[in-house]
Amino acid sequence: GWDLRRWRDETLLVLLHEFMLGAAMLQSGTTLLDTFWLSKAAQSNAFPGALGRVARPAILFVLRKCAYAAWAFPLKLHPSVKFRLANLFVMHISSGVFVVSAVSRCTEWEDLVSLVVLDTSLDLTGCFFYSISGTEFLERHRWLKRIKGIWDLGKPNPPTGVMTSHYRGLEFQISVMCIISILLGMLGSYFFALRWLAHLDFLGAPVKFWFPKGDESALYMCVASVREIAFFAVVRFMVS
Repeated sequence: GWDLRRWRDETLLVLLHEFMLGAAMLQSGTTLLDTFWLSKAAQSNAFPGALGRVARPAILFVLRKCAYAAWAFPLKLHPSVKFRLANLFVMHISSGVFVVSAVSRCTEWEDLVSLVVLDTSLDLTGCFFYSISGTEFLERHRWLKRIKGIWDLGKPNPPTGVMTSHYRGLEFQISVMCIISILLGMLGSYFFALRWLAHLDFLGAPVKFWFPKGDESALYMCVASVREIAFFAVVRFMVS
């Protein structure tokens, strides 16, 4: 006979997977948005005055946060713990690609400094909120607790039986490790192969996409790698 519960569960799984596919497309769309509009707008001084240096990094952060929330939402509802944990890596690899693309799209060193300073400030804010989670300090400052609640909006819930602090610490480490892996992989492929083969027709377009300024874009990634490795050391110290 027709099993209504099984049909409901299978339909929910299909919808969750479709939602995650949509989130992945949103992440890709934000990368293309930065590639073909946002980075060019910053380069052409479309943003007035001092706003020009912080507008692109701030917009990129909001876009990254929205894509993260869209991806994390179905993870909260998925019944499989293994699936949820495995897709933490997929989610943060996708986010890492977005970060690496944002670094490579910087048009000059001032843009990179603005991006690194803002990202570092936001990451340290995340570290601060992580460190005060579940403390009496947070309970005494209700206004700070509300701000932390806003900051944590969209984050996936830990599996049953896993402490939220442990799960957040795991996700923190996965996020930074994914960005470092992508940066080092891109740099390795560039300096050991792509830099010398960019003249080939089938490689010209990909190299131009990921390294629009050639060696200078690669140097931007080197600086970002040092920053991510240093931040990973901070995260490891914080969660250990």
